Amino acid sequence: MGILIGLGSGGHSFYRHFYEPFMSLLHHSLIDYSNLQKEMKEAVDTFESIAIQQ
Repeated sequence: MGILIGLGSGGHSFYRHFYEPFMSLLHHSLIDYSNLQKEMKEAVDTFESIAIQQ
């Protein structure tokens, strides 16, 4: 936690109450977005392979 050295109690509070929850939300949002992109690519690939067969 070297990043918090010299921040004082206000900096620690900001880090705990804003930065950590924000980074967690961002991380999970990016994972969800990545998974959605994979699902969409698979759906398009499936659709295209069916369309080609007909």
